[in-house]
Amino acid sequence: TNGLVVPNNESFSKVIRAWLNDELNEEKGRAQYGLPGLSVENAWRWLDELLQREKKQGDCNGNGTNGELSGLLGPAPDLFSSILKTAARTSARGENMLMVGSQTFWAMKASRFPPDSSLAYTWLLEIALKVLSSPENDKRRREFVTSLFEQCCRDGF
Repeated sequence: TNGLVVPNNESFSKVIRAWLNDELNEEKGRAQYGLPGLSVENAWRWLDELLQREKKQGDCNGNGTNGELSGLLGPAPDLFSSILKTAARTSARGENMLMVGSQTFWAMKASRFPPDSSLAYTWLLEIALKVLSSPENDKRRREFVTSLFEQCCRDGF
């Protein structure tokens, strides 16, 4: 290599976990960044970047011929669940949390590590109920919950 340290699974995982830990510290009033939900969004961005690099590596036939992508890349199975759980537990109630939760959930389903229990569905449901709690979201909430419940049943949970 050219002397540069190349990001790998471990470095991505540490960054993602650090952002999630910051979000949990936000709930305790000790976060470095003061906006609820911002750290979860950042964790999702890093996971999405890792997924894109994994896909790009796969496009290189997994042989690491692209110098930037030498070594195997891919998310640790718990990263999806950690983002969903943290998004469900944070006090953030903005649409961004529903977007992060939905994108994380569908990325998890499409990954090598799809949900192996109903927990991912439960956390996404908690996120949706929190974000869509106002009366003006009644129809949207009902449709989201129905769709998620149907997906959960189709997936055998």
